Amino acid sequence: MVSQKIHGVLDYTFLSLEQNLFFEEQLLNYVDNHKMTISFLRFWESPSYFIVLGRSNKPEIETFEERCRIQNIPIFKRCTGGGTVLQGPGCLNYALFFTFDDRTFDITSTNHFVMNSLQKGFVESGFNVEVSGFTDLTINQYKFSGNAQRRKRQTLLFHGTVLYDFDLDQISNYLKYPSKSPDYRMKRQHENFVSNIVVSKNKIKNLIKNAFGIEYEMNFNDLKTCSGFELLL
Repeated sequence: MVSQKIHGVLDYTFLSLEQNLFFEEQLLNYVDNHKMTISFLRFWESPSYFIVLGRSNKPEIETFEERCRIQNIPIFKRCTGGGTVLQGPGCLNYALFFTFDDRTFDITSTNHFVMNSLQKGFVESGFNVEVSGFTDLTINQYKFSGNAQRRKRQTLLFHGTVLYDFDLDQISNYLKYPSKSPDYRMKRQHENFVSNIVVSKNKIKNLIKNAFGIEYEMNFNDLKTCSGFELLL
């Protein structure tokens, strides 16, 4: 039976790199079009490297495009704004889906709610984490998490990455200095700006689940059963 409410956590990585991105956009559109209520969290992590452009980014500006082609590093574009990132092992992805409420009624309130909730979770776990720029998480001004959102009529997607065991040297191999950067970066190159947070992946997942009170574990079939959602790619 199809429900009008989706609530839970899905820890699921598709085999297709592109499908991992498209799933989030398609679920957002499906829930909004069907006027469903959602409080949903997904985790995933790619076992191989690829690049994700922000919605308005261009590969020839943000990446070493020819090197990526030669070394078979795929380049995709996501539905949200923000900068270009290199994905791969040691980079945990999370995605939050919410129906608008008084905490998320516009872009600014949503940034405030999500980023402060994440920061509080890390601080309560013993990490000196700050929110820098609008949607970055940092320790001592070194970025380990970038985040972005997409809004529809009554539903939002807020997703991001957490670097916990990522090969940071790979970033400069494939990404140029970004076309736009926050003031706090102070023109630092990747190797002097990005870092890992030294904590296990499972602890990060538990921290995020607790921060938003979404702890009911689902599998992909549960999602299809409760919502009628079918992924089309």
